[in-house]
Amino acid sequence: MKNAVLPVLGLLVLLVCSSAFAQEEKAPPAPEPAEEQVAPAREDKEEEKEPYIEKIEGDCEYRASDDAEWAAAKKGGKVARGGALCTGFDSTVIVRFPGNSTLEVGSLTEVQISTFFRAKAQLEAKLKVSVGSVRVKVERGEIQSDFEVSTPHTTTSVKGTDWEVITSFYGDVIKVYENAVKATNNLGRKATIEQDSQTDDQLKSNAEVEREQNITPTVPLGHTQEEAEGSTVEPANQDKGPAEQSNSTDPDKERQTVSSHGY
Repeated sequence: MKNAVLPVLGLLVLLVCSSAFAQEEKAPPAPEPAEEQVAPAREDKEEEKEPYIEKIEGDCEYRASDDAEWAAAKKGGKVARGGALCTGFDSTVIVRFPGNSTLEVGSLTEVQISTFFRAKAQLEAKLKVSVGSVRVKVERGEIQSDFEVSTPHTTTSVKGTDWEVITSFYGDVIKVYENAVKATNNLGRKATIEQDSQTDDQLKSNAEVEREQNITPTVPLGHTQEEAEGSTVEPANQDKGPAEQSNSTDPDKERQTVSSHGY
């Protein structure tokens, strides 16, 4: 009897163990402790930190400093403080600054970003143009931009406008497309250039040049400019008699005049 019960008990133990093992295999794994999620730090785009080359048409070279070698400029490349661009014949380069302000470099132009500073919502840039032409468009927005363009002849600075500077051996021509700019040349001459107007290479406005080109009539001695611009002014003492010509109150001269006429 005992011999018959033992195999049955062993079989029951085996079945219970098998069932327990099966339940352990089916049970889902314990969840792992959730990792603390840290929000990634905000990284501004590279073009929002420093000016970069947005567009190149033709040939353009770039150097990072005065001591660096000139090399072919690349679209998307940064233009660091102290960096310079030099364009070839029939070439154009557009440099974009933070705040959507742009610098358009014309052909046969050398320009250097001598100063570039940005702090929060303020941007300051100083450009030095050796030769050629540049057009600066300063957008008004969240960033307050202050641009200054200096050449061997003049210095112009403004906040929020659109203007162009063309410099050569003879001087600068400044064209204003929006608002107005103030300029000062090396001789101390100051000028305010209004919208849709320009200066000559001596920083003279169109109106000043037109006035200088007009021939100013000769003003006779003793008369005003208004008299000269009116009817013809007869010269003094013309077609007048001896008595009218004489204005002397000297008695001796008056006696000589009377004696000569036989009075």
